[in-house]
Amino acid sequence: MLDKKNLDTEMSSRGNRTYFFDVKESANQKLYLRITERKKADDKYESHKIIIFEEDIVGFRHALNEIASRMLAIREDAYSDKSKMEDSAISFPKAYAPWTAEDDRMLEELYCSGKSVAELMSIFNRNEGGILSRIKKLELSEKYDLK
Repeated sequence: MLDKKNLDTEMSSRGNRTYFFDVKESANQKLYLRITERKKADDKYESHKIIIFEEDIVGFRHALNEIASRMLAIREDAYSDKSKMEDSAISFPKAYAPWTAEDDRMLEELYCSGKSVAELMSIFNRNEGGILSRIKKLELSEKYDLK
């Protein structure tokens, strides 16, 4: 059974949750990390614990750092994508809007008349990616051999 000799503690609180990171020493002088989550639920506290033994701490730390980095990257990517879409919507009001049959007909006609992508962006109020994707989807380059 593990002894409760506490060597060091770190705490992190956010809202109704508090996390305790306690370095402890067992009766046989082995170190271990005990992580405790304590949260208030109604008028009482719930507590959950996990113990990481000394021989596992390096692998645990590596895995935690890796997954934490990836978790933060997911948030940053989602924010970046949302920000790009918002910026595009401001600059190009029809960005990400569905193309109509009339839009397709007009794009084909203007593309064949030699309008540049920049001109098409201005005419359709869409970003470069939207114009190029639609040209590709409609196979206008292949259809009119304008590569």
